[in-house]
Amino acid sequence: MLLKLFTYAPVQLFSAVSIFALISIHTKYLTIVEYGMLSLIFLSMEVVRAVAAQWINASMLRLLPEKNKQDALEYAGLSLLILLLCTLPAFVLISVCLYLVELLTLKIQILTFVLFFSKALYFFYLDYTRLNERASLFKLAAMVQALLVICISWLLLHFNADMSMAIYGIIISHITGAIILFSRLPLQFQFLKTDNCKALCSYGLPLMLSGVILSIYSRIDRYFIAEYLDLAQTGVFAALANIVLGIGALLFTLVALPSYPELSKKAHLPEQLQIAHGQYLSILLAVTLPAFVGFSLLAESIIPVLLSQDYMPENSAIIYVLCASVFLLNLKGHYIDHGLQFTLTTKYLVHNSVFTLALNILCIVLLLPTFGLLGAALAGLCANGFAILFSFIVAKRRGYKFNIPIQVLKITIATGVMLISLLFLKPIILQLNLSPYIALTCLIALGGGVFVTVLILQNIKRCLIWWGKYV
Repeated sequence: MLLKLFTYAPVQLFSAVSIFALISIHTKYLTIVEYGMLSLIFLSMEVVRAVAAQWINASMLRLLPEKNKQDALEYAGLSLLILLLCTLPAFVLISVCLYLVELLTLKIQILTFVLFFSKALYFFYLDYTRLNERASLFKLAAMVQALLVICISWLLLHFNADMSMAIYGIIISHITGAIILFSRLPLQFQFLKTDNCKALCSYGLPLMLSGVILSIYSRIDRYFIAEYLDLAQTGVFAALANIVLGIGALLFTLVALPSYPELSKKAHLPEQLQIAHGQYLSILLAVTLPAFVGFSLLAESIIPVLLSQDYMPENSAIIYVLCASVFLLNLKGHYIDHGLQFTLTTKYLVHNSVFTLALNILCIVLLLPTFGLLGAALAGLCANGFAILFSFIVAKRRGYKFNIPIQVLKITIATGVMLISLLFLKPIILQLNLSPYIALTCLIALGGGVFVTVLILQNIKRCLIWWGKYV
């Protein structure tokens, strides 16, 4: 599993960094109101992508590794065919979503649809390439797409700081990436009558429904903020949330993307799956937990660098709550939900998503008018806390056994020591009057060094054995 992780991790890291760079470019060239409008367009696109694309990719990632070569080719062709058939209803749904957020014009409608289609096609071929273990092509396409989205977006916005230029930059990068990855797949309507189609729909449709609701409840706060407050506040909250969500996407998919297909191969071997899933959890938390804790503590130094001081909220508690909420959201999706996926009981994800959406809306309506942006963040934390608990209980009742290794406790202890050390060192470093970049680099290096050192000391025997074997 670690070998797969290191094979894809560098390019995934670069792709994720490009997302942060893109957010920084958008917030530098667009006004806060324009960025608020752009976030609503992205909300509409992601909701539609959950309906028309993401569930197809998720089903392919889970079911294709179990197929032989010929069946896998037919299954991939079937998946692409369904994706293409979904484009027409996607266009209608995009129009409805844009109408609901009061942004429906012909230009924005067409741009949002092209953005959806280019992104759906790119990620379909990216996942298919990963499943075929064509690592070189995967790395090339991901690297080119990440470079293009930064360079083209910057050039377009530099010469014309308009919201549509931001969308053009993303579209061009996705189309280029899809062209690099393109491979011919059999597209036959008779595939729709096969057992593969039944299996895909049986597994994928609940994912689609839960994915739609997830996309709505994880971003619906923007709609209510625009209604209760204004677009400027929407822009501030969207930028902060996008940064934290971007960190979550970077860290969790860094481990999950290369590891999940390997776990899927063990789905019919419960004992091996339990061991592998425990190892996966240890790696996942070793990467994500210290990073989220560190970011929440250093956010006051990081956000002005990535965005600008205009996006720094008056109440820093908003950032702490957002970090906790996004961490729970990703831990549920990239670990707890596996219990339902490996037992092929994804239908319960729909129930979970419906209850979570209702709870999120209720909390937003109650908390937003009184607490402002902090209320929106707290509503998300309450909803994600309920969602992860619901999935865990249902998965346990369906017979899935979660293996929690001792390493999880050691990682938690190392993170706690890192937190205490940063609380002590942060005021000292900031008093040295260093440049913001140097001070931030020093704090990250010190925090990371403390975490790694404490983790090594807790595993000193294992480290010595490894050292004697390989060095």
